[in-house]
Amino acid sequence: MRRGSRVPARTGRSCRWPLLRRIDPDRPVTLFAHSMGARVALAALHHLPEGAVDRALLLSAAVFRDAAAAAMDSPAGRGLQLVNVTSRENDLFDISTELLLGAGLRQTVSHGLRRPRANWLDLQLDHPGTLDGLDRLGFRLDRRQARICHWSPYLRPGVFALWQAILAGRTGLDDLRAVLPARAEPRGARLLPGLRLAPGRETGMMAP
Repeated sequence: MRRGSRVPARTGRSCRWPLLRRIDPDRPVTLFAHSMGARVALAALHHLPEGAVDRALLLSAAVFRDAAAAAMDSPAGRGLQLVNVTSRENDLFDISTELLLGAGLRQTVSHGLRRPRANWLDLQLDHPGTLDGLDRLGFRLDRRQARICHWSPYLRPGVFALWQAILAGRTGLDDLRAVLPARAEPRGARLLPGLRLAPGRETGMMAP
């Protein structure tokens, strides 16, 4: 597991940004990644100059909070707008990542970042308040919930219209913050729905 966890860093170093800039210097660059792919996307930020990436969209990212914060503190990270899509349907996978790759000592970005950033937004996709807010923006997503699903950020009907709008810059962080709930649902709300759980954390859905 430890060996595998180093692969995204090596892959991130091999990004082809200089080649892309030679071919089409004016094309906006966006990052769109799911699960372990988010590790590759964030690792690449350490090897890119400021302004290299406009926007990033991470789905159920298998990334630790400290690693994400370090990537956002890089020159490329400071200049982009990032939406971190989480889901209580993904809790089992987040917990497994923390236990197997983090020895239970590190938390994933399913908790958001420890320090809020203006250019980072957490979006809990399966939160009823999120679905209500997105509906007000014109994005009508399927409201059915699963107890466990790692793939709901791209299998949920209607969701790709939202991702396209975010990646194209038509729907920005301020637009989303204006309609999203301020607090995530507690971890385990899907896995153990019958238990009384502590309130969820406040998230980057709110402006810092």
